Amino acid sequence: MDSKQFKEAAASAIDEIVNYYDTIEDRRVVSNVEPGYLKKLLPEGPPQDGESWADIQKDMETKIMPGLTHWQSPNFMAFFPASSSFPGMLGELYSAAFTAPAFNWICSPAITELETVVLDWLAKLLNLPDCYLSTSHGGGVIQGSASEAIVTSMVAARDKYLRETTSHLSGLELEDAIAHKRMCPEFQHLTAEFEHFHSFDMNMHKWLLTNFDASCLFVRKRKDLIDALSIMPSYLRNEFSDSGLVTDYRDWQIPLGRRFRSLKIWFVLRTYGVNGLQAHIRKHIKYGEVFAGLIKSRPDIFDMISGPNFALTVFKIATKSGGKPEQDKLTKEVYELSNKRGEIFLTSGVVEGDYAIRVVSANPLAEERFLHKAFKILVATTEEVRDGKTVENGINGVLKDYKGVGDVAIEKENGVTV
Repeated sequence: MDSKQFKEAAASAIDEIVNYYDTIEDRRVVSNVEPGYLKKLLPEGPPQDGESWADIQKDMETKIMPGLTHWQSPNFMAFFPASSSFPGMLGELYSAAFTAPAFNWICSPAITELETVVLDWLAKLLNLPDCYLSTSHGGGVIQGSASEAIVTSMVAARDKYLRETTSHLSGLELEDAIAHKRMCPEFQHLTAEFEHFHSFDMNMHKWLLTNFDASCLFVRKRKDLIDALSIMPSYLRNEFSDSGLVTDYRDWQIPLGRRFRSLKIWFVLRTYGVNGLQAHIRKHIKYGEVFAGLIKSRPDIFDMISGPNFALTVFKIATKSGGKPEQDKLTKEVYELSNKRGEIFLTSGVVEGDYAIRVVSANPLAEERFLHKAFKILVATTEEVRDGKTVENGINGVLKDYKGVGDVAIEKENGVTV
């Protein structure tokens, strides 16, 4: 593929991506393929001769797309979001074009220095203590995931312990799944006193419109990471690293190579600005309050367990009679049937021994109308299951002519509006 062919293929791919986002609410949220479906559709080995982009792109829609669960769908209300945005996608495109592993400063000074600047921006935006800034003894580094950040911090804490031979691990790691709420001043009082922790990690790729992966680890003392993870074989030596005046992020992580992940964060922060990101979070928290209000409006059907807590509502199905085992059984049946039909995607959990349904209203494309639809589907499904009138292709006349998201018609049944 030469540059002219790339330009044409890229334009076609972007058109497909835009169309995907424009129509995503009309797609079944959860894939309903059987395990091993793709192996049956693809040849045993790669082609001997190259194929046209048109043929490859066609296979994307006919072979790959049916096996995707659509995390960006506004009807995806299961986990905290793996959010994405067009500015983030553009950052990934540039990063792929440059493809510079950037394990030390000289390999691409801009990649190292932009990461330092962007993570200082983020630390200030989250109102973190000054000890986490690069101008202090600490600083930030982008990891692949919170799990990677925790392991990295544990390695540094272990080595620090072994060096100092103290009686306990001195490094305390805080991983906050929804630290993004600190971005809004009204929520900062609810978080821990971060200055007491040696490291702190948060995922930009959850709530802050930056596509996976972008996990931001902040440390109070960067020396602890460097002492544990630094390597300096002869082939990596250079005058800038030897001078001690530059940052080599390979010494802040377990892998050697690293991606240009700060670029997409930079694009997102500049495109949305502080006010835009704050509005994004506040909107989703408000949606959580709206959905929780709907659940509370039907105490004959639902029992609230917790929430709304930062766009998360947890509830179980109310029973007309019977004890906890019956309630757990009913809640599980409603949850499983709702997901099986593919209109919405939820998750479940066990809270203090009670089986529960979890609904998250923080999807990047979330709108209030989708929460109302999810509520109506849950009401209809619950009434169907409780009354023992489950049908395969619809919810007892309430979801008429079931075809998928966008074709659902919520109607009146027996004079009751659901």
